[in-house]
Amino acid sequence: MRPIRILYVIDSLGSGGAQRQLVTLINGLDRSKVVPEVAVYHPHAHFRPELERTGTTVHQLGTRGGWDPGVVVRLAALLRRGRFDIVHI
Repeated sequence: MRPIRILYVIDSLGSGGAQRQLVTLINGLDRSKVVPEVAVYHPHAHFRPELERTGTTVHQLGTRGGWDPGVVVRLAALLRRGRFDIVHI
């Protein structure tokens, strides 16, 4: 059975509590059963190196945060090509 592919969408990987919780969750996943990826739209990247050390792909959707109209277009393209089983927003 193939691993479940999950895309987590979060505003940023800044130093906040929700971001820490997400990183803790991803680091605890059994990679033989779950393949996580993260999509962010703010360029704050405090936790990005920690995720990348575990092999988690991080997709940067924009450079101007929520004001970047390209975020929606890039997220739609990622969802089409990514074929994720679950998208957690």
